[in-house]
Amino acid sequence: MVASKKPDGYTLAVVSTGVIAVRPHLLKLSYDPLKDFTLICQYSRYIGALTVLKDAPFKDVNDFIVYAKAHPGLSYGSPGMYTQQHLATELFRQCKGLEFKHVPHKGGAPANTALLGKHVDFVAGAGQHIQYVKQGAFKMLAIYNSDKRDPNYPDLPTLKDLGCKDAPALGYIVVGPKGLPDGIYKKLSETFKKVTDGPDFQKVLNNLEIPYDYKDRAQLEKDVVVEYEFYKTFLAKMGAKKKD
Repeated sequence: MVASKKPDGYTLAVVSTGVIAVRPHLLKLSYDPLKDFTLICQYSRYIGALTVLKDAPFKDVNDFIVYAKAHPGLSYGSPGMYTQQHLATELFRQCKGLEFKHVPHKGGAPANTALLGKHVDFVAGAGQHIQYVKQGAFKMLAIYNSDKRDPNYPDLPTLKDLGCKDAPALGYIVVGPKGLPDGIYKKLSETFKKVTDGPDFQKVLNNLEIPYDYKDRAQLEKDVVVEYEFYKTFLAKMGAKKKD
């Protein structure tokens, strides 16, 4: 485990910021999420969207809200319990006074399969849904986990546009053990910035439909504390219990 290794720059990990911001509120951990890592950088973030079948009986999110109020108990699939897409959907539900039935899956792919088979009414898309949007099987009604509209889908509102709170986006980050010397950190940071800014890496992200969202150490250290406190409060309100 990275947290227990020597801070010499040779042991690093790519993890979700959920390891720091979410997991500590759900599991008893052997590490301190805010103290036992050196945050090096973030290079991308997860995405989410309220996603329905292309032939669903609503043309936009406002139609969906009207329909959901008239048909309480619509079911939705998510990539899993307490994922950021699940939590964003819950914030949307609370904001608009709706009633949904949550059907958690083990990842975004099986959730999409459930929607294709009409076993759920919509999904909290987690990235894999984009391929079905491009194929014409799905359509997105709103963007989750972002305070900015997606430039690829500029007509889609964010939850903020709808007057709702949103679950902060979790990202892909590079971390090392705590106490990483400044010289080693500087070299690693410069290298990762150069690589992630490069055309080859950008092409990989584009092919995977993963948005580029670079943050340096200073920004990450501010953001993870905010995210940690948000998820701590919201998960407690949802009745989440820590597991051993």
